[in-house]
Amino acid sequence: MGEPGLSVGIVASIQTHGSLANWHPHLHLLVTDGGFRADGTFVPLPLHDVTTLTEAFPRAVLRLFVRRELMDVETA
Repeated sequence: MGEPGLSVGIVASIQTHGSLANWHPHLHLLVTDGGFRADGTFVPLPLHDVTTLTEAFPRAVLRLFVRRELMDVETA
């Protein structure tokens, strides 16, 4: 997956609360829509299905929390 040596930019911020200071862990991300090869040429990345990513990411994070015993299965 992806092109070897392709540099892509990502900035992530973790926020653990919602606007009412309630427990609501989530990420804010800025991601480039492509990357640069070593020679400086820009390569656009294909778009992904947002719905699939929106559903897959929380599942992956919760599995990781359970595996690292940071959260029990019932809570996850």
